[in-house]
This record gives sequence, C-alpha cells and structure tokens, in this order.
Amino acid sequence: MQLRSFSMGKLITIAVVIIIMLPLLVVYIRYFESLDVEGTTLGFDWMPTLYTTVEGGVLSYTRGHTPRYPPWGLVWASPLGLLSPQGSWGLLALLYVIVLMLSLPRPPRRFGLYIVLALVTLLSYPALRTIADGNLELLALAGTLLLLTGYRRQNPLLLAVGALMATAKPQVTMLLAVVAGVYAIGHWPRRDWLLAAGTAGFVVGVTLWFEGQAWAAGLTTMRAQGSIMDSSLVSSAARTGVIAPWLANGLRAALVVASLWLCYLTRWTLSREKAGMLMAAALLIAPYAGGNSALSIYAIGVIPFFIKRPVLGGVLIALTNLPYLFLGNTDLQFNYSAYYWTLYFFVVWAVLGWHVYRTERYVPQREDAPAGVSGQVAGASAS
Repeated sequence: MQLRSFSMGKLITIAVVIIIMLPLLVVYIRYFESLDVEGTTLGFDWMPTLYTTVEGGVLSYTRGHTPRYPPWGLVWASPLGLLSPQGSWGLLALLYVIVLMLSLPRPPRRFGLYIVLALVTLLSYPALRTIADGNLELLALAGTLLLLTGYRRQNPLLLAVGALMATAKPQVTMLLAVVAGVYAIGHWPRRDWLLAAGTAGFVVGVTLWFEGQAWAAGLTTMRAQGSIMDSSLVSSAARTGVIAPWLANGLRAALVVASLWLCYLTRWTLSREKAGMLMAAALLIAPYAGGNSALSIYAIGVIPFFIKRPVLGGVLIALTNLPYLFLGNTDLQFNYSAYYWTLYFFVVWAVLGWHVYRTERYVPQREDAPAGVSGQVAGASAS
C-alpha cells in the first residue's frame, strides 16, 4: 500500500509538472516560429537540410540534400519533424540546454562551483555556436552520456541506445564505441553484451534496410570534406601545403595506436576524461571533422577534468572560448578557424590522455600486498 501510494503521488507530481510546463513550451515554440531569420545564418544546419530529412516525423534521405548522419542515429531526431522548421529548431535549442545541464558533474556541497560550471558550459563558444547553427551535435553528446551510464550500470539496453545515438556522428564517437564494445565483451556476462549488441544490430539493420542505400549514395558527395571548414588532421595538414600526406596519415595511425594502447594499459572503466580523450582522437583521424564537435569533448571531458585539475582544466576552458576574441574578424575565422580546432583537438587529446594515464593506469597487485587491495586502484595514487 505504501509503494502504491508513493507511485501514485509520483505520477500526480509528474502530471502537474506537465500541465504547467506544456503551455510554456507552446509559447516558447511560438516565439521561435515568429523570429525573422531570413538572410541570417541562424538555424543554418537544421532548417535547410536536416529538417527536410525528418519532416513530418518520418525519416527519409530522398528529400533534397542528403545529410551525412547515418539513419540509425538520425532516426532519434525524427520527432522534431512534427513541428515547423523554426519551431523544431527552438525545441532543439531547449534540448541542448537540458542535456548540457544534465552533463554537468555535481560537486558535493559546492553549489557555487556548480553554478560556475553551468555558466562556462552553457555560455561557451561551442555551445552557443552549435545552438545557433542548429547542428545535431546533441545526438553525439546525449548518446555519449547514455553510453557511459549504461556501461557503468551494466545496462545493455541503455548502452545500445547510447551507442546508436552517439554514432549519429561517427567522426566523434567511433573510437569510444569500439572501446566500449571491447570493454563490455571482456567484462560483462555474455548474456548482457549479446543483448546490447543484438539490440544495436537490429536497429542498425532495420534503418539501413529502409534508408541505407540513399544514405550511402549521399556520402559520395560530401562537400565539406577537405574544405576550409574541415578540422580533421589530414585536411588541415593538406591545406598547409607543407606536411606530406604520408606523414599526416602516419600521425593518424599513431594517434589510433596510442589511444587504444592507453585504454589497454588503464582500468577497463569509462571515465569522462577517457571518453573525452577518445573523442578528441576520433575527430583528428576522421575523414571530416567540424568545429561544432568541440562541444562534445568540452562537455564530456574538459568540464569534469576542470574539477580535478583546476589549473590545466582552466587553460582548456580558456582555449575552448578563445574564438570569442575574434568574432568581429570574419576573414580570420573563415580562413583559420579549422586549423585552430585541429590544434585544440590535439591539445585536449594530449592533456586528457596524460591525466588518464596518471590516474587510471593498471598496476598489478604485488604478492606481498595486503589482502583486498586491488591493483586496479593503485594508479590513483599518481594523481
């Protein structure tokens, strides 16, 4: 009876919150629909291309320009297509704020620090730029949070949904997805990791069956790859005219080997810093990477790192927001911002990788160590 009353009370509370919030949400969406965005770049990534693909709440790659997002990832954005183009962009912006707030670490008994973290996250350059553009970096960010939670709780369905959503942007999460899969196979019961793999495989198979051909055809016409907007290592190296292609590809291979080797040497856990390191490496080695993806590694890796290493973390936060200084110089931004984000990805990869090695490396237990002392936590003393 007590459980039933508690559940009923919880349901009533949820119903009251929905009744109160729904009219406010309608007003909010109407406001975005009333905005005059003609002749501006507001919502540029969402309204001309992505919205068309999910218009009416139905995923279809045959309407106009085909986006690069794979169907098993983009399908999660389909409900936005039930709204108008500008209304859905407004809801997307609200979802960004919610997910970014949920991504924040919660320092115990330090509410002031939590407020600071919220401000430097929500008002960061990548956050405001991505929200203004209407980019779907949200899928990579939210998916990564679900993936990390699913792995930590050993929840196969949560891990599968997180992986599907996160790999909507494989250039951001491909290495993390591989490492999470290997870790799960190595440490989870067979039934659990098979359930996760089966669920993800089923969704991938169904979406590819219906939209895979149209999506694959669109990949052959990636206009942004190799362009001045491309922040991947190979593209930035090629634009310099100095770094030979073989050297750039050698650096890509070295980044993959170093990142995976570090994951092998350290505890088979997925910390936020390790995830951020893998995401930064993935952006460097990807065929195409955009500056908007800095938001994912910033929210996932840099912000939690700041709590543990305030000085180095503060430097990374400053580097993330440095482009604010050049907002008025459009020529400089257009010609050099891709180079900047390439360097930023590398710095974040190096700093977070160093931190992971220092704090998470596996030290085998000595035979004379006291009983119950695990080598898994021995690396923590290095911090």
